[in-house]
Amino acid sequence: MNKRFEITIDGKKYQAVSGQTVLEIARKNGIDIPSLCYHPDLEASESCRLCLVKNKDTSELLTACSLKVRPGMRIITDSPDIRRARRINLELLFAQHLEECNDCVWSYQCRLLELAKKYDVKINRFIDRKKIILFIKWARLLFLKAPSALIAAIAWKFAANKEWVFLS
Repeated sequence: MNKRFEITIDGKKYQAVSGQTVLEIARKNGIDIPSLCYHPDLEASESCRLCLVKNKDTSELLTACSLKVRPGMRIITDSPDIRRARRINLELLFAQHLEECNDCVWSYQCRLLELAKKYDVKINRFIDRKKIILFIKWARLLFLKAPSALIAAIAWKFAANKEWVFLS
């Protein structure tokens, strides 16, 4: 039987059950913690690193998607340190993103662009890492350009429990 207890997020107490993650509790209670790689049916991959939160007791930045709740845990979801880390992580993602928005199925309505605006991201801050583009063939059905689609590919890999085939 799962144990029930309270945790504190941004100064407010919430009910939690052992085994839940901070991100699950936050989403259940309408608290916005950004993420790109999280899916409730998959094991946490921690690949986007945008769901960073701070443990108020240790000041550590931790990924909310994988952080299991503990009794009495005190979490902060927004601070200058957290915003700075999220901005840097987004800038790193843009360093490997192909920016093919015109051809994208999300048609400029994607979460990545939304977060870039929210965190005032400089999309060209880091050296462009798109010079070497690999194609990933997955399950003989899906082709992705990497590394821009790497987060999605990791999630799909977990979902299918398949190995990737890298083609040059």
